[in-house]
Amino acid sequence: MRCYTRAMDPVPPAPLQPAPQPEPVTAQQTPKPKLWLWVIGGILLLAAGTAGGMVLGKQIYSKPALTPSPTPLAIATPSPDPTANWKIYTSSAGKYSIKYPKEFTLNENITTSVDGVKNPAPGTIELLPLGVTISFKQINKDVSLTDYLRKNSWCADIVPEKGKGIILDGKSGMIFESTSCGSSGITEVDVLNDGTLYTTQSVSNTSVFNQILSTFKFTDQELKEGILEAAVVRSPTCAGPVTDQKSCESPYPNGTFTIIKLPNNEVMQTVNTDKDGTFTISLAPGVYNLQNTESGIGKNIRNSNFTITGGKTTIQKFDVDTGIR
Repeated sequence: MRCYTRAMDPVPPAPLQPAPQPEPVTAQQTPKPKLWLWVIGGILLLAAGTAGGMVLGKQIYSKPALTPSPTPLAIATPSPDPTANWKIYTSSAGKYSIKYPKEFTLNENITTSVDGVKNPAPGTIELLPLGVTISFKQINKDVSLTDYLRKNSWCADIVPEKGKGIILDGKSGMIFESTSCGSSGITEVDVLNDGTLYTTQSVSNTSVFNQILSTFKFTDQELKEGILEAAVVRSPTCAGPVTDQKSCESPYPNGTFTIIKLPNNEVMQTVNTDKDGTFTISLAPGVYNLQNTESGIGKNIRNSNFTITGGKTTIQKFDVDTGIR
């Protein structure tokens, strides 16, 4: 049996379809940064950093603010007088007074030369060892101080043209400082008062000399001052019955006291006692009260009032109660 195979008609190839073209991708453009925004941002960042640094630095380095405290009310208190414990010399003939340190020696009507020879000098006092002399003499009341010094100068440096003005107890005078006059040079002060010429000389122009000058007073005034010579003691220093008052008291050294004028309680000045519990002071006539600047037990003064009479010396012992019984 024969088999026949039927040829299959060829199948025409399918027409080629064009390959799909990919859709073009549109590139997205990245926006360019705007330069001015960067500039502004940088400036702001810099400003913020600077401000922050300043604040931090201020917190680190600045001192904390101090809360102001109320200012205390200043109460004026008299300054202690450095001459309060000095001695007082009064010349009845010369009508003047001065104060001088207790350790100084005062000689009347003589002067001592550099080699120790004493020479008569009426109307003159000297203070040793400072080498201060004070003298007085009567001159013509109609002559001025400058005219007198110009006509009667004893040294080329003691002339009005080389002097300076000075006031002693309200009177005008002249001072000639550190002159070449004398054997070793001197400072001289001349003052004229009612026809009397007062001459003060010192071989050294020291603060002590200036303090002595500051105490110079004319005593021919209507209202003369008086002098208080005071001793301040503590008592009793013994317990029990006191049989001997002197053995139960002791000096009050280096104490500070205030002098009050009565009856108006006017603060006159402050004085200090020396190592022996004493002080000397000149005051206008009147009634006064001595007050201790320290308060409390053992500081009260029993007999604190005293009276000053013009031209006279009052001697008084002030008793500070210790409280011992």
